[in-house]
Amino acid sequence: MKLSSLNFIESILPHGFRLFIRKQTKRLFGFLLFSMVIYLIISLISWTPYDPSLNNYNSNNINNILGASGAIVSDLMLQFIGLGSFILISILLIISLDMIIQTKRAMGIPRYIKYPIYFLTWIILLSNIDITDSNFFKSTINWTYLVGAGGLLGDSLSQLIERVVTANFDDISENNSKRLIFFISTLIIMSTFSLNKLIAKINKKKTQRLIESDQTHQQVSLNRSNPLTFLFRIIQKLFLNMVLRFKSFFLKRQSEETSFEEIRDSHDIQDGDDSIVIGESIESDIRLNIYDKPKPVSKKRIKKNAAKENLDLFEQNQFSLPSVSLLKINPDKYHEKTINQDELEMISQKLSNVLLNYKVNGEITDIKPGPVVTLFELEPSLGTKSTRVVGLADDIAMSMSAQSARVAIIPGQNKIGIELPISKRSTVFLSDLIQSEEFEKSPYKLTIALGKNIGGKTVVVDLAPLPHLLIAGTTGSGKSVGINTMILSLLYKYSPDDCKLIMIDPKMLELSLYEGIPHLLTPVVTEPKKAVVALKWVVKEMEKRYKNMSKIGVRDLEGYNKKIAREGGTIKTKVRIGYDEKTGKPNYHSEEITLKKMPFIVVIVDEMADLMAVAGKDIEHSVARLGALARAAGIHLIMATQRPSTDVISGIIKANFPAKISFKVSSKIDSRVVLGEAGAEQLLGKGDMLYVADGNRTTRIHGAFVEDKEVADVVNYLKKQASPDYIEEIIEEPEDATKDQDEFSNIDPQLFQRAIEVIITGKKASTSYVQRRLNIGYNKAANIIEKMESDGIISEPDSYGRREILLNEQNFDNI
Repeated sequence: MKLSSLNFIESILPHGFRLFIRKQTKRLFGFLLFSMVIYLIISLISWTPYDPSLNNYNSNNINNILGASGAIVSDLMLQFIGLGSFILISILLIISLDMIIQTKRAMGIPRYIKYPIYFLTWIILLSNIDITDSNFFKSTINWTYLVGAGGLLGDSLSQLIERVVTANFDDISENNSKRLIFFISTLIIMSTFSLNKLIAKINKKKTQRLIESDQTHQQVSLNRSNPLTFLFRIIQKLFLNMVLRFKSFFLKRQSEETSFEEIRDSHDIQDGDDSIVIGESIESDIRLNIYDKPKPVSKKRIKKNAAKENLDLFEQNQFSLPSVSLLKINPDKYHEKTINQDELEMISQKLSNVLLNYKVNGEITDIKPGPVVTLFELEPSLGTKSTRVVGLADDIAMSMSAQSARVAIIPGQNKIGIELPISKRSTVFLSDLIQSEEFEKSPYKLTIALGKNIGGKTVVVDLAPLPHLLIAGTTGSGKSVGINTMILSLLYKYSPDDCKLIMIDPKMLELSLYEGIPHLLTPVVTEPKKAVVALKWVVKEMEKRYKNMSKIGVRDLEGYNKKIAREGGTIKTKVRIGYDEKTGKPNYHSEEITLKKMPFIVVIVDEMADLMAVAGKDIEHSVARLGALARAAGIHLIMATQRPSTDVISGIIKANFPAKISFKVSSKIDSRVVLGEAGAEQLLGKGDMLYVADGNRTTRIHGAFVEDKEVADVVNYLKKQASPDYIEEIIEEPEDATKDQDEFSNIDPQLFQRAIEVIITGKKASTSYVQRRLNIGYNKAANIIEKMESDGIISEPDSYGRREILLNEQNFDNI
């Protein structure tokens, strides 16, 4: 197992915790440095030339407050750097306070350059000032050293500089040489101070942006630069690898025990033992739900469920959303892109000339550059027809030597927008969308990220009120990558308990990457006939949800889940059972209903054209019902096609999909089919799209680029978090409902009796379970299950395909 794939260690030890450790370690070193500064200050203040030291051997009493060590340290400092000791102490004091307080300031000249310049220049300056000969200095400090106020180091540097000066200027005197050195030193100190202020002011905005930047970028940089952090992460992942090995061994043993018990039960039935021993009473009032642990239907399924039970600590209770580090980071994220205003003005002037050539009078009032296109806002003169300007899109593109040009009226303004592609297109990264404030702090119920608008702002929409999304685009337009962006935004925002997915991919290429993620209700559907069955199951699920919501008196999924959470899952309701014969008033019966939280269900269909070609009427009927009714039930559709013709996007489907996205299409007709207006044929491709919702203005959005590796990394991470809880009935084709009761006459009574024994001993009633245990064909097992249903042995399947065993031990012998 690769260490790089164990990404959910970040949820155990988040970046904030590691950042806290680093801050406290830095603060600790700051306190140590501050203590050393206090020590040096006390030793220098209490220095006297009569204390014994390495330079002065005598038997005098030590007057220094810090004793012998203070006398020696202060003597060495004054002798080597003189009064520059106080400059050094000041610098160390500033550094220690910065480490303790950890204030965020704009960066000027780096410390390792600025502070040595200050220190060395000051001691040279002190060495060239004859303050040791002044009366004030002699009366204040009894200076007994032979060196100047800059100490031995200051005198040596001054003499070195003085030799250089005298070598180049033969007639200069010693006093003039000192004055020149004094002037140069002062100039260096003042220049360094001023330059530091200037650089700090220039970098102020950049510093603030780095302070407010996301933790993911900091995490990547710190993990690369800090060896302690790198070592700590290695230890974490080695520990996790050991835990996963233990779990793998435990699951293998559990699956072997389960397989042994199944084989033993099978042998007991084959021996022909007619006696049935039921150790526990069959509870008929238990309501199985889609979100409970499913009954095993095969050896592979048993292993999955055994794994799910044993991984409860890591997978269910500790489920964590994917980290942004799995996605590709924008290399230019922290570098502000410069805008060439001169180039924009030149393009604007050229565009004005082009418009004048076509007899379009007006003024370009505003220019809005973006990551992919630049918007020029044209305010036409009176009498200019907007439709004529819009029709000049191809001519403008040709005259401007542009790949394409989109011209559209700006709603609510007396302006026409002309969008031209920029010379160097910027790539939109999904990591930028996920880390954006619009996505992270989104108040929406079902947030999906689409991309960035013309101004470079992240665009997120709420799928819940839309409530469905129709997507169209030709091959190479970025449609599949756009769908990946939407899916990943859901996976980054919601856990499997909050959002479930059903993916239908007749092309068998685009959505197969997501196979095995815990959000799926069924494996990715690739057969058109099974897709029809899956959509019919979604319709049944919608009807069941409405029944549950009506029982507890709520209007939508949000109110349902809030009431379930508030009531603890058990709801008391009153059911009308009739009328009183005397008063005529209705009689009510109180009962308790046990319900569970229902997540959102998002059905994603990539390529409607194949489905409509195989089963157009069935697909259209199911989609029309879901489009009209499914919003309040928390079921939403995202349907895509690369052939947006009227036989694929019929009027019924289009009427129930108010939100639409069109990537680049081949003609104006296709654009009108999808959006109701032209313009999509002028797009640039590679994620360039037009989005319109519920009659609002059309918005141009640039979709994010997502590599297959990024999708694979996220999918692998989610697979390690939890196992999928598939519902096999979603894609099971039902038998003909008009089957006559006489068709059950060909069932062998003994085989039927053994089937009853199987479902009672196993407490499971499904076609696949009977088929496997009795080693018979699927159709024969389905006939047996239907006969049990008609005889009242088992219940009808609910919308999840689950059946209850209605038979009890007392009336079993009467069957």
